[in-house]
Amino acid sequence: MEVRYIEIKTSPEGQIIRAYTPEQYKKEMARRKNATARARKLTRLQERVGAALAMLGFLMLLGAGGMCEIGQIIGYGLAGLFLFVFGVWLAHGFYGQADKAEWLRESV
Repeated sequence: MEVRYIEIKTSPEGQIIRAYTPEQYKKEMARRKNATARARKLTRLQERVGAALAMLGFLMLLGAGGMCEIGQIIGYGLAGLFLFVFGVWLAHGFYGQADKAEWLRESV
């Protein structure tokens, strides 16, 4: 077996050493690239859904003032606030989530 590429990973459990032929290395790199692209697409989808939920929650908060009873106003407002916060969290909009945010990569 002709080995040209050696990959060494160190983890708390120990070291992992992998040896690749040129053909195996090409296949492994293509697999990793496809997995990364698939993960980024799923993250973009998650962010779009989060943005839609946040917008729906914001609209619910705006519409809560038109209710006639205080119980309805509070319930509708809390539901809108929850959807808004959950949507922003899904869309990676909070401080500290910038490393996961695809929208930030796309805008730079």
